[in-house]
Amino acid sequence: VTACAQHMNGNHHSPSPGETAETQDWAKQRLAKSSRHQEWVKVKNGTREVSSFVVYPEVKNKATAVVVIHEIFGMTDWVQSLTDQLAEAGYIAIAPDLLSGMGPNGGGTSSLDRQSIGQKIRDLPADQIAGDLNAVADYVAKLPASNGKVVVAGYCWGGGQTFRYAANNPNIKAAFVFYGPPPTSGPDNAIDKEALARIKAPVYGFY
Repeated sequence: VTACAQHMNGNHHSPSPGETAETQDWAKQRLAKSSRHQEWVKVKNGTREVSSFVVYPEVKNKATAVVVIHEIFGMTDWVQSLTDQLAEAGYIAIAPDLLSGMGPNGGGTSSLDRQSIGQKIRDLPADQIAGDLNAVADYVAKLPASNGKVVVAGYCWGGGQTFRYAANNPNIKAAFVFYGPPPTSGPDNAIDKEALARIKAPVYGFY
């Protein structure tokens, strides 16, 4: 999947391939106006540190957590705004930058130019992605504000990774795939029926 562009409504807007950081000012502004607690954390995956954006809901009870898997555009302002919207709905939301450490001087998405982000994401090793997501899911499940339940949601490239992660982690409670393909295998990219058979959680697809 090289790109996805979905325009759902004014607040749920997935950036198109030509949309620059400047045109995501609306997302920055929405995030800046949020009253919810936001923070960046470093989640350890072996020797890797995965920079992750966390937003907490304004609720009294312990909350379910949502791991947000970004698109092929990396950690954008839109992804951060979406994470805040999930917290607004009552969830602890965490979005890992899966390009953490892959840019110049150990940087992530923000250290890379727009042209190279997509290729860097395509080149990410599958085992590294799975390890990063496992580390993030474990981290957020153990937060004092969490009830221990973790679901995963992803968009486009992240939707495909969400589908694949549902096959690899039997502990997640649900997966929300937004226009992402199912797991495939082999040179012909056939649907991986063995992977699908491993899925324990309900998978909700939005296409």
